Amino acid sequence: MATSRSYQAQAPFIRPVKTADLEPLKDFLGKLSPGSLYFRFGRPCVPQWSDEKWAKLCQPDTRHSMGMVATEVIAPGRYAIVGMARLVAEANSQRAEFSMVVADHLQHQGLGTELMGALVNEARCRGLIEIYGDVLPSNHAMIRFCQGLGMVRSACPDDVRLYRMALRIRPQSRGVSLSSAAQALHRYTDVRAM
Repeated sequence: MATSRSYQAQAPFIRPVKTADLEPLKDFLGKLSPGSLYFRFGRPCVPQWSDEKWAKLCQPDTRHSMGMVATEVIAPGRYAIVGMARLVAEANSQRAEFSMVVADHLQHQGLGTELMGALVNEARCRGLIEIYGDVLPSNHAMIRFCQGLGMVRSACPDDVRLYRMALRIRPQSRGVSLSSAAQALHRYTDVRAM
């Protein structure tokens, strides 16, 4: 006898953000706890963005930025966003800033590592040598997460109230197949203090 699999039991699927993600993205951010919103946006509420800003999140200028979402199927033909990660490249540089947020109920379960692995792979494909994110000193979980992935903490040069977490990217070796995003982070990055 075949058993049906629960939609909630399926692992989140990570893919590039697309135009159709606008409403699911708004819904995702609206369901985050005040603490998660504060650590991601510096305020305990969803930012009051213009329609143009919301549209840019779902239609990034792929020459300079990219966005990834983690989705869960919630019903046949319907999905919910449960994580989001972005890279924004610096002008005339081989560096990019990352940002990431994961649904409260999925934090500390590996989804952040998978999203970061997707960002690292994208950074490598773009020929970037470093990705970095600025983190509030009170965001102990994110600091531990970043350090666990081999990132180096330093003072943020743009804002003394923040730490900068940086990861050096090393080119992928030829003929090597990545079996998971976590392996991509641990095996193919070269961390050096700036």
